[in-house]
Amino acid sequence: MYSLFTLITSLIFMFQQADSSKKLDNDFNSIINEIPKSTKASVFIYNPATEDTLFQKNISESMIPASNTKLFTTAAALNLMGSEFRLSTRIMSDDYNLSDGSIDGNIYIKGFGNALFSEKDLDSLVNEIYKMGIKKVTGNIIGDDTYFDNIYTRDDWITDERANVTLPPVSALIINKNKMILTLYANNSIGDNLGYSISPVTPFTKINMNAKVTKFRAYPRVSVKTTENGILINVTGGLRKSSRAYSYAVFADDPPMFA
Repeated sequence: MYSLFTLITSLIFMFQQADSSKKLDNDFNSIINEIPKSTKASVFIYNPATEDTLFQKNISESMIPASNTKLFTTAAALNLMGSEFRLSTRIMSDDYNLSDGSIDGNIYIKGFGNALFSEKDLDSLVNEIYKMGIKKVTGNIIGDDTYFDNIYTRDDWITDERANVTLPPVSALIINKNKMILTLYANNSIGDNLGYSISPVTPFTKINMNAKVTKFRAYPRVSVKTTENGILINVTGGLRKSSRAYSYAVFADDPPMFA
C-alpha cells in the first residue's frame, strides 16, 4: 500500500530537485503511476509566489478526502495561529464611552467560529455588561457572522456519499451548535395534535403544530423559518400512538439572527 506520507514526501523531494517543467511533469507522473490503479488520485500543485500552476492531474475528479484532509488543515492552522490560539465570541459596540450607563449605538455579537459557544456562555457575557452598569442600548443588537462566509450548509461536498449526515449550519457566530431540540409526544388520542416541548425555551420561538397522533406508522416533517419577528417551526405529518417521546434536532436557518 502506497502511504500518503511517502507520496507527499516524494512530491516535495521531486519538486525541490526538478529543474524544468517537463522534468517536473515526468517526475510527478512517475510517482502517480506507482499508485494502485484502483485508487482515485487528483493532484493540483500551485506556486503562490509566482501564481503558476506547476502540475495538475484529474483536478475535477470527485474525491473522498476523509480524515486525511484534517492533517493538512490542522498543520496549517497550528503554523499560522499557534497552539495557544483560542476561538472566541465577543461583544462589541459603537460607543466609546460606557461610563454613562448607556450604549449610544448598536451592540454586536461577533463570532469567530467558536463552535462550543452556548446559551450559558451568552448569559455570562450579558452579566458582564450588566456589572458594567449598562442599562440602556439606543441602537440595535446585531449578530455578526461575517468572519466566515454565509454558506451554512454543504451537503453536496461528496456527490456519491451514501452515509451523508445532515449537520447543523456551519457559521462564524454559533450558539447551542445552531440547533434547538424539539421533543414530540404521541400519547394523546388518535387524531389529536402531537404534544411537544422545545429547548431552549425562548419568547421568540413559535410552534405551528399540525402533526397528528396516528394509528399506523407515520413520520413528522419539521421546517423552520427565521424572520426579524422570531422563529417559526412548522410540524406536519404524524407519529404512531406511543408512550415514548421522540426528539428531533431543529437547525437554525439564519445563525446570526438566531444568536
